[in-house]
Amino acid sequence: MKKLKQVLVLLCIAVLSYNANAQFVLPTIPDSSYGANSIYSRRTGCDIYYLNDSAIYRASVWEQDSAARGFGYVVDYNGTRYQGTLPFYCTDHVLNADVCLLKNSSNTITAAVVYNDYNNNNYFLEYFEWKATINDFVSVYVDTLYSTTTGTTLNIDGNSSVDGEFTIVWDDNDSIIYYVVGSIANGVNNTRVLTYGISPDVSMYFDGTNDVVHVVYIDTLNYELTVSDYNFSDLLLSITSPLYTQSVAPGANLKWAFPRIASPGPNAGGVNEWTVIALEWELTNWYVTGFNNSLATRIPYNYITLPNPPTPPINLNKVSNYDLSVCYSNNYPTDGIYVGWAFDADPSIFSSTVSNISINTNYSIVLRCDNNAVNLDTAYWQVSSSITSNNDDFSSFLSMASRHGSDELFATYQNMVIDSNNLYDINYKSIVPISSATSLKTSNISTNPNRKIIGISGYDTTGKLLFVKSYLNVEEIKFDIPNECYNQILLIKFEYDDMTYITNKYFINTSKAYFLK
Repeated sequence: MKKLKQVLVLLCIAVLSYNANAQFVLPTIPDSSYGANSIYSRRTGCDIYYLNDSAIYRASVWEQDSAARGFGYVVDYNGTRYQGTLPFYCTDHVLNADVCLLKNSSNTITAAVVYNDYNNNNYFLEYFEWKATINDFVSVYVDTLYSTTTGTTLNIDGNSSVDGEFTIVWDDNDSIIYYVVGSIANGVNNTRVLTYGISPDVSMYFDGTNDVVHVVYIDTLNYELTVSDYNFSDLLLSITSPLYTQSVAPGANLKWAFPRIASPGPNAGGVNEWTVIALEWELTNWYVTGFNNSLATRIPYNYITLPNPPTPPINLNKVSNYDLSVCYSNNYPTDGIYVGWAFDADPSIFSSTVSNISINTNYSIVLRCDNNAVNLDTAYWQVSSSITSNNDDFSSFLSMASRHGSDELFATYQNMVIDSNNLYDINYKSIVPISSATSLKTSNISTNPNRKIIGISGYDTTGKLLFVKSYLNVEEIKFDIPNECYNQILLIKFEYDDMTYITNKYFINTSKAYFLK
C-alpha cells in the first residue's frame, strides 16, 4: 500500500459564522474588477465551464454603451490566468445581455451571447470563440435573431453536450414570448412564438438521450407564476406543446416579478429537477420566494427578522428586493443550490445600529441552500467588499454560475462606489463550494503540514460523485475502491481536520487505494 501523495498548495477555508438570528456577513473575498468603469448596467450575466484541470473558462456580459465593452472573461489555461474585455458587435444601446458557455466535438469553447439593441429593437446572437493560439476570445459569428419591441427579459442556457445545444427566450411589449433553439454544430433555427407571458427565463437539462428545456414565466392571462417543460427536439420542429405545465397564483394582493429558474447537470440530478425563485410583492412587501421541482410549496428566503434593539426587529421583506439569481453547484447533489438577489437598505426601515449594513445603500447578497433549495442557515453573505461607510453605494444586478464549474461559484455584479468619483464597474468573484465547510467561504494559499485527513470523496472527470469515506486523524487512507472506478482517472477530494481541503487527479488501477499522479 502506497501512502497518498499530497499537494503542497492547500485551500484555507474561512468559515462565516452565524447564529439563530438573521445577520449580514461581511465579504471576505476581495472584489475583482473587469475595469468597465463607466457603465451603469441594469443586468449582468455569467457562466463557468470546467473543461479539465488546465482549462477553466469564465465569461461575463453586461449592458453596454459606447464607453464600455460588454463581454468579459477570466480563463485559467495551461497554468496561466487570462483576463480581458471585448465589445459586442452592436457597440451601443444594448440591454438584457446574457451568456452561456458551450463546447463542440473538438473541445473548443464558445461563449454564446444574446442582447437587445433598444434603438432598433433587434435581438442579436453573437459567438465569442476561445482561440488557444492567441489565448483570447474572438467574435466569430453574429446573427440578428428577430426585430420586435423590447420586453422585460432575454435569457439563454445550454447543456454542455458535444453539439453545444442552446435555447434563447425573450418577451416583447405585447406579452408574446419568443424562442430560438440551435447548436454550435448545426446552427440556429428561425425565431418562433413559444407562449404568452412576460419575464421568461430558461434552463436546459440533458438526460443522456434528450434535451429538456425548462421555461419559467409570468402568465399574463391569470398573472400566475408558470413553469413549462419542452423537449428540445420538439422545439427544433416548431412543436410548442409542453410536456408538462404548472402554475401558482401570488399571495393575496401581491404580484410576481423577476422569476428565475435553474436545473442541475450535466451529470447529476434528474430531468424533472429544477429550482425557481421569484418575487411576490406590493408597495410595502417584497417576498423572495422559492420552489423546488414543483410550484406546490413556497420556500421563504427573506422572511427572517433582523434584531435591531432597542427598536422593533427589521423585516428584510419591508425594503425593496429585486434582480434575483439562482444556480446549482457542479457538485450537486453533494453540494446544494445558491440563491441571491439585491435589496435596498432604505433608511426609513433600516437604522445605523444594524450590524454590517450601511443605510441608503444597495446590496447584493447570497444564501447557501441544500439540495431542496431550503436555506441552510440564517446568514446573508454580502457579495461586494467595496461598500463604504459613506452610504449611497450600490452593488446589484447579481448573476451566478456554478453547475459547469469545478469547486467554484462564479458571481458577476454591477458595483458603484460613491466616494470614488462615482466609479461604476463590473466585478466578479470566485467562491469555493458549499460542502467544503459549513458556510460560504474564501480561498487563500496555505502550507500547513500538521493537518490530518478526516474524509475523502471521489468523482469521475465529469464531476459525478462516486464514493465518500470518513476518517478520524489518520495520515494514510485505506479502503476498497468501488468496482466501477477501476482503471480510470478520478478526481479525489481530501478533507482535513483544520477545515481545509484539496482536490487532485489520480489514476485508479487496483481495488485498493493505490494512487498514481
